[in-house]
Amino acid sequence: MLAAAVFLAACTAGGASWSKAGVSGETMAVDVDECEFFGQTAALSAANQPTTTYPGVSSSGKVVTTTTPGAGALSYMAQGDAFARCMTARGYKRTSSP
Repeated sequence: MLAAAVFLAACTAGGASWSKAGVSGETMAVDVDECEFFGQTAALSAANQPTTTYPGVSSSGKVVTTTTPGAGALSYMAQGDAFARCMTARGYKRTSSP
């Protein structure tokens, strides 16, 4: 179970792992589960955002359009951000994966 939690934390954090001095594997697994829940909640909220296209003019005078990220991209970003903020708030530090 601990290995799955650590793997999940690494995947959610975009290839980073998390560490906290003195924390047991069981405590980390609980923290990862709870932070993953917060991340999923943020993702569901972001998934309800519509994709919007805005017309504009480039510096060369050409008419262009800009599209906001779709719900899928917003959902992924919101989930990762919420998870990272939750882990940081619990005293974990992000470390680079090898």
